[in-house]
Amino acid sequence: MLIVAFFLFAVGLITIIRPFPVGWDDLGVYMNYPNILAANSGLTSFPEMYSWQIFTGIGFLFGEPAFAFFLNFCGYFLSFLTLNLIFSDIFKTKEKLFLPIPLLLSTLFLSLPMSIFHSIKDIKIEQGLFFITTFIVFFTYKYLEKIYKKEKISKIYIFIIGLFVGFCFSIKFTSLFLIIGI
Repeated sequence: MLIVAFFLFAVGLITIIRPFPVGWDDLGVYMNYPNILAANSGLTSFPEMYSWQIFTGIGFLFGEPAFAFFLNFCGYFLSFLTLNLIFSDIFKTKEKLFLPIPLLLSTLFLSLPMSIFHSIKDIKIEQGLFFITTFIVFFTYKYLEKIYKKEKISKIYIFIIGLFVGFCFSIKFTSLFLIIGI
């Protein structure tokens, strides 16, 4: 399973080295806005939300589009780590298992066609958005777990959840469904 995950990450890292963006979304939005932001050395007024593009625009400051593609690809890798963390917490046991279930489920996510398309074929912001949403769900789960166990709760949980919910909403409007669900 770890070999499969490593293979998927390797293929993804190879595909980010391309001379220009592939697809309408990459060319028109997800890589064009960060390039404009880096070229103007500041924020401009766009009709859309572009907080993830600000993060991706850091890659264009290094002069090559591959750096911006790499920062966008980081959402794929961080999603894998966050899912592994969540599944490890959910499936924690004291006995050693033959198959590491968290690693199996996280690798299964990496190998889904929708995940491969959004991060290897056509690099989009959905993997970064998925990382942010899984991070929000994990922190909300830990917060509710502490409430259920009647442990002392730090207010930093609410601050971090609120900060990431705001960042999630500034990436894409459809994350409102997650916010309403929480």
